[in-house]
Parts: sequence; structure tokens; C-alpha cells
Amino acid sequence: MNTNHNRIKVADLETNQPDKILTTNSSGELEFSDINNIRADSYNGLDYVEEGKALDARQGKVLKDLIYNSAYAPHLEELIPNYFLPNETNNVIIRGSFFTPTTTVAIEGQIINYVKFKSDNEIHVNLTTGLNEGIFDVTINNNQISKTYTDKLLINLGQVSSPIASSWSNLLSTPNISEEGSIKVSTNGITQGADWKIIPANENFRIIAVSKESPFNAGYLFDAISAGGTIQLISTADNTKKVWFMFRWFSALGGNARLYNSFGEDSGDASATIAYGPPHGKIATIERKAGIWKFYVNNVLIKSYTSSINEELLIRFRVNNQEVTGIKYVKLAT
Repeated sequence: MNTNHNRIKVADLETNQPDKILTTNSSGELEFSDINNIRADSYNGLDYVEEGKALDARQGKVLKDLIYNSAYAPHLEELIPNYFLPNETNNVIIRGSFFTPTTTVAIEGQIINYVKFKSDNEIHVNLTTGLNEGIFDVTINNNQISKTYTDKLLINLGQVSSPIASSWSNLLSTPNISEEGSIKVSTNGITQGADWKIIPANENFRIIAVSKESPFNAGYLFDAISAGGTIQLISTADNTKKVWFMFRWFSALGGNARLYNSFGEDSGDASATIAYGPPHGKIATIERKAGIWKFYVNNVLIKSYTSSINEELLIRFRVNNQEVTGIKYVKLAT
């Protein structure tokens, strides 16, 4: 055989033995081996950086599942409406993607009567709500992948409203108020805000809001103390601030969700409570009921206040390098 090049002719090889493969021995010589005795190197193909390696069947299955689960999981974009009274039967429109005709829906604490498939982007659900108030998880299963979305459906004993663009007034700078139930910054590093609505004197209510990072400054939420609070309840009688709440996040020190009132009562920021730490995604609830004020984070009671503030109040928002979404006002029936 000519060894001056790296090619060999078929005629140079034995051809009368089936299921053989050429391999190189320890001396660099070509020899025939049984193809059934060839084994791939043992390594984790999904965590290997050397080129020229192939996935075995198990690793290929893992990779396929990772790609499939990421690409085809049902996505929940919005529920319309996303709040109900306890113990009522009604319809919900769920919009999103990767829905199928066999998609099922489960909502924590509620009874699903039936599901109607409209398209891969919309399904309709008829439900009967339970007796308990709260914010509940929604699980969607498209008969391929099941995914749970936390705190998506509000059950409250009262009338619920959310701010729309036309309901805001007294804008400070140019906040983004185009999305129902949200107020967002439109510029990096500038405090922006607006007034929403008047709370009648002695009315029982809850204000619910969720903190989000701003794309203008991801990873950093403004320390809302310097803006006077994220949510401010202002006396319409003398324009003084009676109650103020903050989504606070500052990368150097941490953050918290915190509520104060004009009598000096503070919910505190003790690390033992759920209010402590980065506020991103946390649901804050401020409640006045029978003159008693309470503050919740993710439906957990943080503090009950002793002072009674029953006068008429204006709801004001201030944001800086942050977004406040999921804003709801609940006029409590009792």
C-alpha cells in the first residue's frame, strides 16, 4: 500500500467479512474490528465542550425534551376578566399561545365547569368561584406540557376597578399609562406619576398592586422614599399625606415593601417577613375595613394598624425606574 498519502483504495482491504469497521490500534495501524464492539466515549454530551462528540440516545432525548418544553409550553398572556366575586358562575377568556383542542385548565380553589377551544391563542373557560377570597394560581395543560402561573385570578367580596388612560389626572412628567391597571416610567432616572381616583370617607376598600422592574434600568428599582412613596393616599381636605406605601429596591442595601401612616406607624422591614427583599413580582394589598388598616404582601398579613383614618383620600402614584402593574381598587361589600 502506498503510504505517501492519507487515502486508501477499497482494493487494498479485505472485503469478505461483514459488520467490520476500520479502527486505529495503539501503533497507529489500521485493523478490522467488529462493529458491535465499538462503544462511544462515556461523557455528558449536554455539558461537553470538545468538538466532534455525538449525543447518545439518552442525551438526545434530554436535549429534545429541553427544546420541546421551552418551545411548546402553554403561555398565559391575560385573563379577561381576572377578578370575580366569591360563589358565582361566570366565563373567563384566556389569551396566550400553544393552546390545543384538548387543553385543560385548573384554577386553584375554583370549579372548572367546561373549557372551549377557540384557537391556539384563545380558550374560553366557564368557572364557579369558591367561597374564599384571595389571588389564585392558574394551571394550563395543552395535553403535552402543563404550566402553572401564580396569582392570576382575584376573588374578592366587592366591586373591582382598574385605572385606564382616561382615569388618570395631574400627570407628573410623562408616565406610560397606556396599559389598563399599570403605570410605568417612560424615561430613565426621572420620577413620574399621576393621580387616579378619590376614596370616599369611611368606605371599606383594598388597593392591590404589583411591582415590576423597568426595562430602562433592569435590576434596579428606585428607593421610593425619596419620591414620597409609590402609592400615596392624600387627604382631600388639606392635601396632606395620610398613608404612603413603597416598593423599595436599591442594589447596595436590598429592599422591601413597606407601609407608613401619618401617625408614625411603620410596617417595618424586618428580614423575617415576606415584605423584605427585592419587591419584584410581589403583590401588595392596602386595606381599610371598619376603620382598621391592614397591610398584606402576597396575601400574608404584615401589619395591622391601630390608628383610624376614615376621611376622603386621593390615590396618587409615583414611579422611578420601576413599573407598577395589576393595580386594582376593590370596594368591599362588608
